[in-house]
Amino acid sequence: MPISAVVRKVGDGLVPETEADKEALAPFKQGKAFRVEVIQMSDRAAANHRLYFGGLVRLVADYWVSDDGLISKYDKKVMSGLIDWVSAQGKNTEALQELINLYLQDRSEVIKAALPEYEKAATDLNSIHQWLKEEAGLYDAVLTPTGVRKEVHSISFNAMPKEEDFLLFYKKVFAVAWRYVFSRANFKSQEEAESLAMRMADMSR
Repeated sequence: MPISAVVRKVGDGLVPETEADKEALAPFKQGKAFRVEVIQMSDRAAANHRLYFGGLVRLVADYWVSDDGLISKYDKKVMSGLIDWVSAQGKNTEALQELINLYLQDRSEVIKAALPEYEKAATDLNSIHQWLKEEAGLYDAVLTPTGVRKEVHSISFNAMPKEEDFLLFYKKVFAVAWRYVFSRANFKSQEEAESLAMRMADMSR
């Protein structure tokens, strides 16, 4: 399967542009020969690549703390609603909260046992990249005999004809990162998180 990565020529060699590109090239074994196809990127596309992969995606990886997403948002919402309802009736909810916590923990273990390749948290940058695109709605829903499958769109910053195209994409994925990660971290505002992502992108060069 072809591997896509952005590299920069340094001396006689090619070095990964960001940590995500280094991660993508990691499976290549030293001393082996590989056939590559080189497409030169515009300066604007390269800068956008660094901002997204070297800044935003890297920042999400650094600040994301898994709360074990095996339990669906719907299940959690139902349980939370039950607690609120019982509390509104003037009843003590401590015992119920403890039972719900035990139920959710047991349900999580059952789901985990059914997934042989389960890993607690996807920390590799490509997995986070795919998750950001899916949560931002950048996918096609394909109906199959076993249900709907989401086919995430491929993204090429070099193929984006206008800067506005990248800014629209970045706005969508940053909104996802803010909602699920940065707003739960110690950032005071979205501007602070954006500023740090830009600084990290500069450092990734």
